[in-house]
Amino acid sequence: MLAGFRIAFGVFLLLVSQATWVKGLALWGVEPDLLLGMVFFVALKKGIHWGVWTGFAIGLLVDLEEPSRLGLHALAYVLTSIAVERWSKNFDRSSPIVVGVLLFLVAVLTETIRLFAFTEGGWLAHFAGVFRFTLPTALYTTVFVALASWILSRLLGWKDWVLHAT
Repeated sequence: MLAGFRIAFGVFLLLVSQATWVKGLALWGVEPDLLLGMVFFVALKKGIHWGVWTGFAIGLLVDLEEPSRLGLHALAYVLTSIAVERWSKNFDRSSPIVVGVLLFLVAVLTETIRLFAFTEGGWLAHFAGVFRFTLPTALYTTVFVALASWILSRLLGWKDWVLHAT
């Protein structure tokens, strides 16, 4: 029960952050996705069921901002949490490098789903979008979430890095 409350409170803080001050961190039209980081950590630490429900709830809350495309962010975050669980099974999840690479791959997956769902045009537009938005957003999200996790762990006095997920 307490874990669910902590996750809900974290989601609230991240939704407010994503809608306000994170937009000011945009570089060349690319901003980090803190909500993806939350879905990633919940799926990595709590498992597929927590990850899927958290991803669905976060995605649905984001989709309420644009009701004409209701469900697309929820789908992207649910598939993200499933990918985290499936891809991380055979790896050492205590290694920050492995977790960082996994976060990057999952961010690429999520941004690719969004790109194909939200971009109109042919294959050339999608191909250009991968290099213009998908890869830079995934890289920015990975670096920002990793640094924020490290700083948060130091400020709160945790002995382990937040990305440490055994």
